[in-house]
Amino acid sequence: MARKALRALRPPDRGDRADKIVLPKLFRDVWVGTSHNAKVKRVLPDFQNPAIRFCENSVSKLTERIKGVPVRPMHPNRAFRDEDHARDLAELRSRAFGCLTASSPEGPIASHLPFIMPDDATILGHVVRNTPIQKALTEGVDALMIVSFGDSYISPDWYGVADQVPTWNYVAIHIWGHAKLLPADKLPGTLAAQSATLEAPLHPKAPWHADKMTDGVYERMQRAILPFEMKISRIESTWKLNQNKTAEAIAGAATALRIAGFGLNTDWIADQMDDLLKEKELPS
Repeated sequence: MARKALRALRPPDRGDRADKIVLPKLFRDVWVGTSHNAKVKRVLPDFQNPAIRFCENSVSKLTERIKGVPVRPMHPNRAFRDEDHARDLAELRSRAFGCLTASSPEGPIASHLPFIMPDDATILGHVVRNTPIQKALTEGVDALMIVSFGDSYISPDWYGVADQVPTWNYVAIHIWGHAKLLPADKLPGTLAAQSATLEAPLHPKAPWHADKMTDGVYERMQRAILPFEMKISRIESTWKLNQNKTAEAIAGAATALRIAGFGLNTDWIADQMDDLLKEKELPS
């Protein structure tokens, strides 16, 4: 019965809270205004059976989903998770480009855009006016930024080990938070910070400055965009680099990847695999 009732549930619309969701009667008293686990026992004291325990666990998970907290991690294999957030933050600042996603009344929306991180808890950037993402940010929205760093196909023949299957190595970081537009007068400062940050790696080239523009042109171009910020609530990464293989298998795959691999930024993926070999004390 509990499983059948749960199948009737649907994810909430953007901005909905738990106490506004229409639930089957079995769950309504369990959910609203609670401390749900205690209320399950109070409302249904005679249901001391596995179905009620299933209800309690399921309501807890659904509550997490509504709050924007993933029920499960990006990848179920712990070998591919990186707990070194210092490395994640450094890579995010270096990459400086991602896909900002959110929900809207019309459905999921996304925008690919550059960003900077002035501190470890904030993303700054700008969006084009009159786009779905700009409309969502006007009111503020819980959002997910997806940042991809590289990926590559890995042939099982490269391992030199029997009974292997094809796979795909990749590195990606997900950033959850609340995103909103900033006042329009924050745009010049946001753009100046972005250009300074992104020009810095081009040293010894002299950095680009807005004062190189003809008078009035830069100001007119700014009319098409608006600044935004995202306050970060959670960062999670996946570094899937054959950590579940032997050092010899990783070395074989990394070597072949440099010669015949395909994907995005494959040499960088091979570099990360070589770094794993150093940890395993096997020459790359």
